[in-house]
Amino acid sequence: MLRGKELGMAGLASAEKQDSFSGGRLTLQGRAVGPVPQLSGFQKERGHQVPKVSDEAAQAFVQAIGEREVRNHADLVFQRLRKEFSLRRRDFNLQLSKGAVRISLPESRLDVWIELQGETPGNYELRTEVSGEKLLEEALIPQWVQVLEGICSELIWQPRRSINVAKVIDRLEEDARLRPHLDYPLDGSFLTLVCPDPLVIWEVRADQVTFRIPTGGDLRSLLEGSQRLLPLLGSPHASPEGFSQV
Repeated sequence: MLRGKELGMAGLASAEKQDSFSGGRLTLQGRAVGPVPQLSGFQKERGHQVPKVSDEAAQAFVQAIGEREVRNHADLVFQRLRKEFSLRRRDFNLQLSKGAVRISLPESRLDVWIELQGETPGNYELRTEVSGEKLLEEALIPQWVQVLEGICSELIWQPRRSINVAKVIDRLEEDARLRPHLDYPLDGSFLTLVCPDPLVIWEVRADQVTFRIPTGGDLRSLLEGSQRLLPLLGSPHASPEGFSQV
């Protein structure tokens, strides 16, 4: 029998301290989007209607009717975790709330929850987030690929210290191989760097660095590509592999 207790998302959010990675928080994220009527708990005959606005009541409704999808998805990821990391029952702790599941492990944490998509209230998002200090350790990459392939497509690092985006842009523009793949707005508030081989999209803001692969992309490319690109934030090293000389 899994250990667990019922508490709300606010309780889940405050129950843990932030994970650290080079002085910040590191997470792998994924999302699956679909129409609200496709959720197993949606019953038109009981008067259920598709939300037209993303307010608190609509969010609670989606959390209630999407409960089965959340639990099933969390169990799927958990079974992969058990296999790849040889977990025993006492190695993890389970916390449940309405429309959310948290599985706490010794050095990482899995969160699965459902919410109404803000920009399209007729759709839901089934969210997956894995956080931990050792997600990018080279020896663990094959295991995380097996667990999260097809589920997560973003790696996000939130540093404790603000990033000087303008300085990073200046540094990247000094490399002729990087310039054609670099983009940024007039005010230089953020930058985007597209590594073409393999395709990894890198976005840098003052408070967050995001690595992203397109739908159907290779998770291994995301994890390994992030390791190659991240050093470019702080030092004028040679261009990483994947960029052609122009």
